[in-house]
Amino acid sequence: MLTLRLHFTLPKLKGAMGCGASSSSRYAGDSPAVSDSVSEVAEAKVNYSSDTPVALANFLVSADIRLVRAEYVWSLCETRKLLPRRQEAEHQSFESPSGEQTSLVTHEEVMRWAKGQSEALLCSISHCWETREHPDPCGYQLDMIARASWWYALAYYPAPVWLFIDYTSLFQYKREENSLEDKSFRSAMNAMHVLYCHEYNLTLAIWSLTPQNLWQKLSEDGHKVLIYHEPSGAMKEVTLEELTRNLVEYLSRGWCQAELQWSTTRTDSTAHQRIDKGNGRAQYRAVMPVRPALFKKTMQSMKFTHRSDTAAVFHLQKTIFMEKVTTCKHALFSHVDEQRFRDLVQVLPYYKCMESFNLVNFKCDRKSLMQLCEWLQDRLKRNALSEIVIEFGDANRDQEEAILKAVADILPENSSLTRFHLNIAANQFVHRFP
Repeated sequence: MLTLRLHFTLPKLKGAMGCGASSSSRYAGDSPAVSDSVSEVAEAKVNYSSDTPVALANFLVSADIRLVRAEYVWSLCETRKLLPRRQEAEHQSFESPSGEQTSLVTHEEVMRWAKGQSEALLCSISHCWETREHPDPCGYQLDMIARASWWYALAYYPAPVWLFIDYTSLFQYKREENSLEDKSFRSAMNAMHVLYCHEYNLTLAIWSLTPQNLWQKLSEDGHKVLIYHEPSGAMKEVTLEELTRNLVEYLSRGWCQAELQWSTTRTDSTAHQRIDKGNGRAQYRAVMPVRPALFKKTMQSMKFTHRSDTAAVFHLQKTIFMEKVTTCKHALFSHVDEQRFRDLVQVLPYYKCMESFNLVNFKCDRKSLMQLCEWLQDRLKRNALSEIVIEFGDANRDQEEAILKAVADILPENSSLTRFHLNIAANQFVHRFP
């Protein structure tokens, strides 16, 4: 039986219910399906707003990015098929309870969603490419996506779930140079971050790789994978042994880290979800944005197919961090463990425009809590915060009192705070100021 806990709040509504994206064709960085470096991405201008559905739709349409219907993913799993390239998916359809449907969402549907004429939940899939020729040759990731998207579809019914899955949403190798397919791919690459940091989508991440026992079993069974076969210049079925495998872990891949960091800059930390169990039980844990200087240092140990992509990834992370974090007015940080809490207090000073601070279900050590209290006091002294909402995951009287004291000490000189909500276990303190 599938056990999957969903800890998230609804994305902003505007006739639309969300949206999404995934890992481009792994941007040459980690993906085998891309043969050229993407260092030029660092020079690309950020042209699309990250907080309006129309801007997201305009990007999807102008770059000719096609989202994948969740029902199509389910049908692939039911028929034991693998994800196809965009080139093949464009011509495929499937039977649904409402009749035959195209596998890919049309641009017209996306624009209707953006204008508030229909509803949909858009999600990006962030994942590893497990081989150079195909990201998921064993169908392991496809199964994870199908299971998770089924639950999301149930939660958001009757709105459909649309997925950005790089291999199927973007034109893949081989693309003729300067062709429409090539131009589409490059346009998508120039603003790929939009699909991960946009406020109207979720990021669904798969960190784990295909278990070795599954790979071995399929290999022994003669499992075949349809790929573009360079020697023959055509699509061809090959065995797993004929593929170039990549066993680098998710958190050690440069572009995966970039997707992760882009996702953390959203105003709601729960908009990034890990959907595979990994080594334990599936459960949500927030990931915090990191300062550009620290991210740059981390990038030095990351794995890239093209080392030159390091500069591009760093530049984009810094640009998006400064654009999103420093202008954020309302933020929710939820399900924060001790390590992530330490990350949070390090980055809070960069939230220079914060007006509403929400911290829910967290754990922290004494030192980090004091840093939070100091930040709260500083923001209150500047009359910058109008709302503070803090809910503890476990009862801790000392931490509750520390926060109460920090806020109370500054209240006589503060004129901005209108709501202060503090909840700990069965106790709750709520005060609205006139």
